[in-house]
Amino acid sequence: MFELMEERFYHLATLSFRHEYFEDGLFRPLSIKPTLATLAMLGNLGIVVKPISGGAHLLISEHHFSSAQVAEEPLRFYLDSSDPYFINYTELQNFQPATALLYYNNLNAINTSDSPKYLLKNETFLGTSEILRVEQGVVSLVSFQEGITYRFSIGNDETIPWNFIEQRDNMVNAFKFYDVPEGIIWVYKDDVLFDMFYYQPNGVWNKPLGIIELTPAIMLQQYVTHNTAIINNVEFKARKTHWKYICNHNREPYLKNLVIKQDTIEDNFKMSVAGDTMIFISKLPIALSESPKNAYQLIQKSIVENEGDKTIIATLPIASPNQLYPPEDNSYEAYFSHIYLHL
Repeated sequence: MFELMEERFYHLATLSFRHEYFEDGLFRPLSIKPTLATLAMLGNLGIVVKPISGGAHLLISEHHFSSAQVAEEPLRFYLDSSDPYFINYTELQNFQPATALLYYNNLNAINTSDSPKYLLKNETFLGTSEILRVEQGVVSLVSFQEGITYRFSIGNDETIPWNFIEQRDNMVNAFKFYDVPEGIIWVYKDDVLFDMFYYQPNGVWNKPLGIIELTPAIMLQQYVTHNTAIINNVEFKARKTHWKYICNHNREPYLKNLVIKQDTIEDNFKMSVAGDTMIFISKLPIALSESPKNAYQLIQKSIVENEGDKTIIATLPIASPNQLYPPEDNSYEAYFSHIYLHL
């Protein structure tokens, strides 16, 4: 419990951003910022957001504890990254930052034990996981069918009346919304979820990387259940790439029988030669990391019996997120990381 300005506050929750790329697992470049509407809600609910490295603490005043237990309107925060290479080292398939958002909420948070830790995910959304497309102005639906009357809803399944929607006729895939607030719009066909998108009514918008919505009533319920502050984790996986070592070999004598070794494993890379250039490509994609646990070495295998191998480079440089290249042919699916060496 904390005391601020002679008012007692409970530590309600901690929001933690986790990322495999970083050695300590904390995604410090990611930050949150409440929307203008949420700023007003925070004041009314007596909730204070205290940013920390890689997340934020949420505190609630003792005076507002009971009233917040019935607050079902979500608190909305924008997510942004101060690291321009975030997209490069993060595994986000089919994510286009210019036209889509990362979206998380605590409605379907995963709790696999009796601990107060909850993982925020959204795998129930039409298989799109945490990625939502952004729509502004005139909206077109995915897999639109002519002659169908769709139902649009926002918030807690609140149907949007048709006098707030403009469609020339039900044969045209073009919808325009009037006086509809920012947020997710669900589209139903015969009461079955058909499409969904994040609607932004403003013509000019500094689009964030993502959005996270936290419903106070759910956080309070979880707090009471565990009798302690809950931890909401947002987890990111590191992108995996084929590491391609490009070695310019112009030394004498010419080095032969070279392999890349990790611990005792020597067959993770395949080697080819083109003129004075040796190329080593990892057979499987390797996760990008700011500090890999196991170093790679360039070794010259001995061809003389009972003679040990020779270490040419004791610690090879690691792949950098600013050196990404598309797959070189159809036999590869993952991107390539180029790493240049001079022997």
